[in-house]
Amino acid sequence: MSKRHADESFIPLHQDIALWEKPFNTAWTFWVALTPAFKENGGMFYLPDIDVVYPHEFDLNYPMFKCIDLEKNQISQEKLKDVSLQAGDISVWPAKTPHGSYMNISGQLRIGMPIVFVEENEYQRLM
Repeated sequence: MSKRHADESFIPLHQDIALWEKPFNTAWTFWVALTPAFKENGGMFYLPDIDVVYPHEFDLNYPMFKCIDLEKNQISQEKLKDVSLQAGDISVWPAKTPHGSYMNISGQLRIGMPIVFVEENEYQRLM
């Protein structure tokens, strides 16, 4: 997943588990930073709340996929935490972690590679 210089794409708050075709409850995402990733170049943010799968709905401002409406779910921006990574760092989160990424307003490329792991017995059962 890359964000080029001055890439205006903003990925709103969402939970992977709510967007997948199958509910992989045991899934964990390992996001490997191949370049530095910080707020100004499109780095990620997350909500430290994995107890709830929030309702996801389409927002015409972000037509790529469904997202969490902060206002409807009473989530304040202040609760969101930024993730700053150096190249080679790995951010790890369970499938229920609400997360997104900022616009790249810098002159630096941001590249990361997500890898998702699911327990084999759950994968076999759902597939």
